[in-house]
Amino acid sequence: IVDRPDEKDKEFAEKTWGSVVQDFASPRQRAQALARSLLGSLNPHRGIPSDQMKTTPFEQYRRAVGGLDHVWCGNLAEIFVRAANALDIPARIIEMHRILSQGEKFELRTAEGHATTEIFDNQLNRWVWIDLTFNLLGMELEGYGPIHMAELHRSLNDPEKTKLLWVIEYDSAMETEKRVNVTGSKNIDSLLNYFKKDQTFRYTKRIN
Repeated sequence: IVDRPDEKDKEFAEKTWGSVVQDFASPRQRAQALARSLLGSLNPHRGIPSDQMKTTPFEQYRRAVGGLDHVWCGNLAEIFVRAANALDIPARIIEMHRILSQGEKFELRTAEGHATTEIFDNQLNRWVWIDLTFNLLGMELEGYGPIHMAELHRSLNDPEKTKLLWVIEYDSAMETEKRVNVTGSKNIDSLLNYFKKDQTFRYTKRIN
């Protein structure tokens, strides 16, 4: 579930974001610095991508920042995960779907799919959730620290734990971030929608 970028990808990532992450010690800090940089570059190009974005993550990045196309959650997740792995920050994509009906040869889903991401911080010895779609650099559970996606899902579906969630919001236009309780976050409605109890999660990786 963690892809392996080739040498060409590693060279591109080092040239493009190496200086962005070099001054940070922990994988989480490096990943957050990378996320801030990507959001600054890609947020102006949000929208529905064309079929030509069904290509490699870094080609998606080049097309978007070149003004040739747009990005949405799947593109943001793929670009971030490929860049993180190319910079030696283990990262993975989690696809989220709500399945209405399922059979041996078919699967009917709602239109509320989403792609989110996690990175592995070996200093914390845990996976840590980050979501570029919502401009979120992580989620922390009071008394515990940074959490991964499954912990976030459980906490958002437990009213008592929800009150203990703190999210790090990033404003790419102002280049500022703030830590706020999730109940007061501008993303709370989206989070509660995508992390409902009946959501299905799949941990995936690209093959190119």
